[in-house]
Amino acid sequence: MSKNGDDYSEKDAVLEYVASMNNSSDLRSGNYGCFIAPFNGKLSVLYGTLEEAKREFDFDDFSSSFEKKEATKRLNELTERFYDHLYEAVEQYAPEIAQKIDRSITTGIQEYSLQDKEENSMRFYLNTLEDKNNILSGDFDTLPKSLNKIHGKWDSLCHEYYECRNQLCKEDLDVLKEKLDKTQKVFYKAINDAYIKYVAKQNNNQTIDNIEGMKQKDKAETDKKEKTVAESIEQKQSREKRAPQLVTVNGDAITHAHVFKSNTSDDWFFTAKINGLPLKPQKVSNEDMEAVVVNKTKKPQELMETYFPTKLMPKIAPEEFKKPASVVTPDGPQTVHKFNVYKETDRNSLDFGKYRFYAQVGEKRMSQTASRQDLDAYFDRVVSPSDLVKKVFGDRLHMEDHYKMFKLPEGVNIDAKDIRLIKNQTTNRYEISVNLGDLGRTPAKEISYDDRQSYFSHKTATKEQLAAKYLGREISETLNVAPKQEHTKQLSLGM
Repeated sequence: MSKNGDDYSEKDAVLEYVASMNNSSDLRSGNYGCFIAPFNGKLSVLYGTLEEAKREFDFDDFSSSFEKKEATKRLNELTERFYDHLYEAVEQYAPEIAQKIDRSITTGIQEYSLQDKEENSMRFYLNTLEDKNNILSGDFDTLPKSLNKIHGKWDSLCHEYYECRNQLCKEDLDVLKEKLDKTQKVFYKAINDAYIKYVAKQNNNQTIDNIEGMKQKDKAETDKKEKTVAESIEQKQSREKRAPQLVTVNGDAITHAHVFKSNTSDDWFFTAKINGLPLKPQKVSNEDMEAVVVNKTKKPQELMETYFPTKLMPKIAPEEFKKPASVVTPDGPQTVHKFNVYKETDRNSLDFGKYRFYAQVGEKRMSQTASRQDLDAYFDRVVSPSDLVKKVFGDRLHMEDHYKMFKLPEGVNIDAKDIRLIKNQTTNRYEISVNLGDLGRTPAKEISYDDRQSYFSHKTATKEQLAAKYLGREISETLNVAPKQEHTKQLSLGM
């Protein structure tokens, strides 16, 4: 029976699994890929649930021993249910094999699966390989935790390099390319070593020899190349040493701060190095470009405060990220049971490939696409988890402190009676607009359900705060009509 056929059943999967068993007495020794099939049998559902639970267990950062104990208990229960049902299915469809199975081995699977989480994840990754002779052809999102971290660094550098290749100067681009190549080699070696270790433990003689990008080289030639690279790096480091343009409160040295014009557009960018590592260039506003190029009034620190603010902020003590966080909601204090960042892997999602925040506050579970500023604050460890929850999910929790962050532009006084918050009779949704007197009324913006509940039901948001949240930019642009001028010179910032 073809696995892709409509008639592929649980019986077919069990018989295929039994045929793949390396050890007839060990129920664990078969190919679990047999259960990733288009049938809705109980065994397939249990296997999918178990694998999902294993991946969550592998990647979860438990906030307490109790939480880990509960997760372990659940994983044990799911493991036991899966193998009990698998054994019953083998008894039904292949009784002669069931008689040979050592049930004591099956019972020990629970502990085995927890003690070797990396092996479980590696098995799942290998099941995703599109080309069984290419270990790099799988779904990298399913890699074991240790490999996922290494791949994440390589993937991040890849995106940074290809985004910046037309923006960085050649000197900075060479440094970034060198770092990318080194990280790539580390990942290739790590995934190859993990596979060899997995095969040895599984006592499986099938190997993957054709690893893309990992050709064997003569040892003498490799040693010579590595020596040349090391000498080159040393020469660059000695040549690039210079006094820092500023030192952050965390003791990090900022150098090479400069504004430059893109080679492919009329946009201008600002970048710098922190402790010798280049930062991703950020597009600067025309006002800042003018202040640097024409007036020469802005210094590196001012530009860092605008485009890389979290690099200058003091880091939060590590203990803040370990102790339980809490926030105050209209229902009283709520514990933040979980708060983390993940990358959207659902290819059908509009946010595929984007980073998102996930939080569990009390009984409420929420996720939200992360902005660059919030991601920087999270990874640079300059904002506590409770403050990030307040900023990212404060509207869903109807938190008064969340709405206090929204203020009208400085010097702008708008009376509450000039802020219109009414229901659009056509769309049946609430919209907000502001009367700016002689300058007219701003376009109406639809407000979210959560903000509407915060204003009407919980009374934690004011009209002024909602106007600032939805119309702050429009109000600022309407009241500020200063002419803008374009320039084409490149300038490196001095001290």
